[in-house]
Amino acid sequence: SLTKLEELKLNFNFDIHGTIPDIFDSLLNLRILDLQDNYLSGSLPASFASMKSLEKLLVSSNELTGGLDFGIGQLRKLSSLWAFKNFLSGSIP
Repeated sequence: SLTKLEELKLNFNFDIHGTIPDIFDSLLNLRILDLQDNYLSGSLPASFASMKSLEKLLVSSNELTGGLDFGIGQLRKLSSLWAFKNFLSGSIP
C-alpha cells in the first residue's frame, strides 16, 4: 500500500504515455506530485481532489486537455500548480 507516500516524481520520463489513471484517492499523505515532461493526455482525474495533503501539483509539458474542474478548490494546502505547455481550457476555480 502506498498510503504513506509523500512524494511521487515521475518527471522527465519521456516513455510515459496515455491518460493519468484515476487512482489517487488512496494517496492521502502525498505532498508532491510531479508528472512534468511526459506524453500524458486526457483530463486530470477526479481523484486528485482526494489528495488533501497535496502542496505541489506539477503537470506541465504534457498533452493534457480539459480544465481544472476536478475539485482543485478542495486542495487547501496546494501552493504550487504548474500546468503550462498543455492544452487545458477554462478558468481556474
